[in-house]
Amino acid sequence: MKFRLTPIVLLCFFGPALSVLPAFASDRAERKLGVGLYGSNGHQLSAASLAKNPHARLVAVAQLRSPPAANSGVKEYAGLDALLADPAVEIVSLCSPRRADQARDAIRCLAAGKHVYAEKPCALTERELDEILAAAKRSGREFHEMAGTVFVQPYLEIRRLVQAGAVGEVIQVLVQKSYPYGTHRPQDEALDGGLFLQAGIHAIRMVEHAAGVRIRTIEGWETALGVPEEGEGKLAGAAQMVLENGGLATVIMNYLNPPNNKPRGNETLRI
Repeated sequence: MKFRLTPIVLLCFFGPALSVLPAFASDRAERKLGVGLYGSNGHQLSAASLAKNPHARLVAVAQLRSPPAANSGVKEYAGLDALLADPAVEIVSLCSPRRADQARDAIRCLAAGKHVYAEKPCALTERELDEILAAAKRSGREFHEMAGTVFVQPYLEIRRLVQAGAVGEVIQVLVQKSYPYGTHRPQDEALDGGLFLQAGIHAIRMVEHAAGVRIRTIEGWETALGVPEEGEGKLAGAAQMVLENGGLATVIMNYLNPPNNKPRGNETLRI
């Protein structure tokens, strides 16, 4: 399958995990920001990590696979509407049960006056992303997508070296992102966004966030060849990009990493 991609869908907001909390809490210097967790479809924040964060406190959850203990003082709600009705919830960490619903859920959170920290992909189409941005502007609340790859090593150091001019002009970027295939991979792309938006999103971000060059155009291909189940799932994909400075970038992504191979997310970045 061949298709054209819109870079803004894959490369919207980024920031290290919980980096948004100091900004959200800047006008609340003497207290912690109340966090609500919705859904477990993705890399949801944990109660343990929030307990260590000086800017945040977990106050409520909804539709978590493993909710906090009943004696933890954290409220548990049946759904998103009830969570949003809690005035103690000031920011929602969003891992919607269906990724296809996440843009709509983010807009609901913003309309309710909550800041949003959303699992990627935060939107499946450019139109959905535009609607999120408009909702954030109307509400005056912050919206960030979970995308911290470039804030961990070695990518943070690579970014620093490129910005310092250590490699000179960026002419070509080659990226690989390979995960193992497993029965947990949904065949319904509405659940997780599919191969490009699960694995490819990391690889494509490396081009802009680590190599530091904006993407001008992007074209992609993916295949279901070798998928052992019937459905929408894809096993491998590739994208070719022209960069704003005239350089080129190539990304490959797949679910072909052997299950017991280390690291799990086999990655290559060459600039």
